[in-house]
Amino acid sequence: MLPAPGILNRYLARQIVLGVVGTIAVLTPLVWLMQVLHLLPLLSRQGVSFLSFLWMILLILPGLVEIILPVAVFIAILVTYSRAMADRELTVMLASGRSPAQLSRPALFITGACILLSYLLTLVVVPYSARHIHHLQQSLRSQGAVLLLQDGVFFNIMPGLTVYVRQKDSNGELHGLLINDERQPGHSSTVLARRGIMIMKDHMPLLVMLDGSRQEIDPHTGHLGMVYFTQEVLSLSSDSQHAEGPGPEELPLSTLLHPPATVSAHESGRMIAEGWKRLGEPLTALALAVIALNATLRGQFSRQASVRRPAWAVLAVIAFIALNLMLHSLSVKHVVFGIISPCIALLVGAIGLFRLRDRPNGTA
Repeated sequence: MLPAPGILNRYLARQIVLGVVGTIAVLTPLVWLMQVLHLLPLLSRQGVSFLSFLWMILLILPGLVEIILPVAVFIAILVTYSRAMADRELTVMLASGRSPAQLSRPALFITGACILLSYLLTLVVVPYSARHIHHLQQSLRSQGAVLLLQDGVFFNIMPGLTVYVRQKDSNGELHGLLINDERQPGHSSTVLARRGIMIMKDHMPLLVMLDGSRQEIDPHTGHLGMVYFTQEVLSLSSDSQHAEGPGPEELPLSTLLHPPATVSAHESGRMIAEGWKRLGEPLTALALAVIALNATLRGQFSRQASVRRPAWAVLAVIAFIALNLMLHSLSVKHVVFGIISPCIALLVGAIGLFRLRDRPNGTA
């Protein structure tokens, strides 16, 4: 007796959903753990809040889910339909006249839902997370570096900025400061201050120096100049990062596709490449889904084919992902390659859907 189409569709849909969720639940923590281990040194620095660190590593999760989701769709569809074929449920349905297109409807419906979810992640959630990760990471690193200042030790807080403190009180006040600042190319200064104190403004550390002097070499004349001050404020964050502004991964899609005229040609290329990447990445799920469906619902069904066709599907997916990565890399210099990437995903999806249309499978 043939299973009712509605019952079979619900069964397949349920298994695919469980497969997608299960794959994400297995792969995401593994990749996430590697990211956490990379950031773990921030937590070991005295004074860095555990809650701040926890919030930062949680913000990484949306980006990981976005990357893993298309692969999870592929694995779930391939395993679900291969298992149904092995149990002869789909084989009987195909032999009764139902087409691969009809049997693939549950998978395509779930794939469509995953594509919408992927667009929500890539266009809204991930840029939001990237902005907050950038700000929080800079704040934590700056605070951590400052807290590592020790009495009588020259400490390189960041490239181009070295600080020496003769004594640090228990209340945080610094005495006997010597600072060498070479963060700006072609411009260097040396600051001496009797005492100073750290403050935070907009999550960035500032050093307020009292009763000191600044020595600078004029880049035009080469003469050494000295300025005395009663109070001066020095930023201990990276000037280059403030000058560059947010990275492409933090910007909205409209800005990425229409870069401001003020940015350099290289930065404009990076922004446009990131924009087309966001438009194309969710469509990867469609291409991978139809590859899995064609591997399980087309051709003669046999024990040999049940192993050979999924293996070819895995190789096809690896080749597709490698091609996408190459096109994204090339799109930084040539925008046309960024446009080609989503077009290839749509083309693979269209060809795969056409091959599934009204073509009953055979059995062996």
